[in-house]
Amino acid sequence: MGREGLAGAAAPLSVGLVGDVMLGRGVARAIEVYGVDHPLGAVTPLLADADVLFGNLECAFTQRVVHGDEGSGGTAYLRADPRHVDVLRRAGFDAVSLANNHVGDFGPVGILDTLAALGAAGIGHAGAGSDLTTAETPVRLVRCGWRVSMLAFADHPAAWAAGPSTPGIRYVSLDPAGLARARAAVTAERANADLLVVSLHVRLRAEGTRARPHPAVRSFARALVEAGADVVWGHGAHVVQGVEWVHDRPVIYDAGDVVDDYAADPQLRNDLGAVCLVRARRGGIDAVEVVPTRIRGMRSMPAEGVELARALARVASLCAELGTPSEVVGGRVRVPAPSPEMA
Repeated sequence: MGREGLAGAAAPLSVGLVGDVMLGRGVARAIEVYGVDHPLGAVTPLLADADVLFGNLECAFTQRVVHGDEGSGGTAYLRADPRHVDVLRRAGFDAVSLANNHVGDFGPVGILDTLAALGAAGIGHAGAGSDLTTAETPVRLVRCGWRVSMLAFADHPAAWAAGPSTPGIRYVSLDPAGLARARAAVTAERANADLLVVSLHVRLRAEGTRARPHPAVRSFARALVEAGADVVWGHGAHVVQGVEWVHDRPVIYDAGDVVDDYAADPQLRNDLGAVCLVRARRGGIDAVEVVPTRIRGMRSMPAEGVELARALARVASLCAELGTPSEVVGGRVRVPAPSPEMA
């Protein structure tokens, strides 16, 4: 594939990835009552196992109360007090993806407010900006001797696409034209990173929450790996969807939600999310570890008991459907890289 990176890095690296972090509505009220550590404090020790931590911010940090003219296509408009950016800082997030269908719920001003709040907290971002250039700017950081980059794309809403001089998201359609743009961006960033993570927020799913990745999303993700991505990290379906290895690189189709106030579907159990830990070393990626979490009372916590067993079995089953062997070890699903013969 002509990729660079990985071989040039010295120390092992652990990258933590979580799906939607929604700090508005009920979660915001809980923060006011119980404090800033309420949403993520119980999983912060788990998050601390990562040398680099990324999440998808599924709300705007803004005081604006009038939502934008072009909503997310539904009736949910999600915002958090800018003060509550401290939830992310205290949990150890290095950066967040903003390419999603809620960062623009309160219009261009809400996006600008979000950028300002993150900047003041020292938290990086990719996937939205004050104009097209900034929306397309990747996160770049150095950890453990590795140059790590993160790019972020969303396939909706098209009306929120950043313009040459207008705030918005990094929108790409899941058609050949959109794929060509995404592939070009991945290829261009490849030379700047020892490890390149691509965030993908998509809406293709069946009615409500989709339990498995859509075939079009699988094709899109595979193409991003072939263009040079080391990890493709998905979110948007609100449930964990399994891990697939494309060549020798992992695609995490959906990491589920780590915290929100959404009603839990008794069958899909969208209140069961995960922390995904990508274990990389000099020369390659060894494994992805999927650690189940549970949302209860506007708070994320490690899954336990029957719920842990259910989550572990489901993740292992989903991986098997994707042709990915896995093993349950110590309360997590370990998804090892395929052997050279299998790859």
